[in-house]
Amino acid sequence: INKICPRPLLIIAGENDTFMPLTGIKKLFEKAHSPKEFKLVENADHNLTNYFARFETFNLIKEFFTDNLKHNYMLLQNLIAKLG
Repeated sequence: INKICPRPLLIIAGENDTFMPLTGIKKLFEKAHSPKEFKLVENADHNLTNYFARFETFNLIKEFFTDNLKHNYMLLQNLIAKLG
């Protein structure tokens, strides 16, 4: 996990996940280097059977990619402007 950096990392854990224990997920998160984010979703099990937990999880993923891709897009635009 520590070889992922400097790429952004998002770890999402479900509060009611019995397949992936929260303690193990937190240990994994601690080993990761920045930039990293940890999100705990209330009432979420491993399969996201709760509609609201699924909706929140999908929104967290969307926000993560939107934020990180926006940053890369801006860097690319600046590079193109310098070369242009």
